[in-house]
Amino acid sequence: MTGVALGRFDVIVIGSGSGGRAVAGRLADAGMAVAMVESELVGGECPYWACMPAKALLRPVEAVAAARRIPGVAAQIENWNEVLGFRDDVTSGLDDHGKVARYTARGVTIIRGYGRLAGPGRVDVDGRVYATPRVVIATGSVTAPPPIEGLEATGYWTNRETMALNEVPERTAVLGGGPVGIELGQMLSRYGSRVCLIQSGPRLLDREEPRVGELLGRLLGEEGIEVRVGAQVTSVARAGAGVLVRFADGEDLQVSRLVVATGRRPRVWDLGLETVGIDPGDRGIDIDERCRASAGVWAVGDVTGAGQFTHVAAYQGRIACADILGQEARADYRAVPRVVFCDPEVAAVGLTSEQAADA
Repeated sequence: MTGVALGRFDVIVIGSGSGGRAVAGRLADAGMAVAMVESELVGGECPYWACMPAKALLRPVEAVAAARRIPGVAAQIENWNEVLGFRDDVTSGLDDHGKVARYTARGVTIIRGYGRLAGPGRVDVDGRVYATPRVVIATGSVTAPPPIEGLEATGYWTNRETMALNEVPERTAVLGGGPVGIELGQMLSRYGSRVCLIQSGPRLLDREEPRVGELLGRLLGEEGIEVRVGAQVTSVARAGAGVLVRFADGEDLQVSRLVVATGRRPRVWDLGLETVGIDPGDRGIDIDERCRASAGVWAVGDVTGAGQFTHVAAYQGRIACADILGQEARADYRAVPRVVFCDPEVAAVGLTSEQAADA
């Protein structure tokens, strides 16, 4: 990229999710000239399409379920529109003006558009070039759909469409028995959808202790969710107004809606990484213990593959800030906490017993 830079900043952050915001705010508070580039909503996935709306939709039916466990107590959702209004209030109606104002007040320049590296010390945002000696990449991750025949042509919901729903599907197939699939499946079931939770692996939550997945599968089944583990989906296709799901054993399942929750992949493409000598792998951008990716470039959050958690992204943001400010800090991932917000909740920290044995 040639041409005169439109502006110069001490740091440019590409992405405004949990990691990007942690970096931009701290460095601006430290007196640096900081720009934060965002092509969607300032705040990233968590406040609009993931953590926050999920909690807003999970909590009402969790409260109902808790009340129903008490003898003599009857509880139900009486006004669906008010539940949706609660969700929309939590997500600010998908309006980021409040967050923009807060970061602008701290001295952060918000640049709207798609940012990519254009060589050392240069960031291109939709054809506009900015100069900086330091770039922090915080572009997050996106849903990684499985290679199932007919999936793209048929269409499906991800967490985004599920969080934005206005009507509950009559019958839903959820692909993926990890944290997101379980949360979404139980939520939809408790709002009245007949849910089939499909996990290709031998158990739910296959990154946790085996017994946890077994117990959770039993509890979800007792709630009325059809749980299929070790189930291979070979194809999906439109079937009238719904979707036909075909399994490897020849069985078919017809549903109103298909939800894909089979994992996420780092958003590393079309970022100009090659212009600064970065070659990302399947897990994302390789970083050192100071979150350095190359000379003058740091990376934080899901894009690094260190763990797809908002608290990990914010933690890495603090590590990167310390390094940029000349302070001593090194990342340590040995005790990362994690929670699945199903009911009952599943929480863990650090290694599983199997991982500890392997180490």
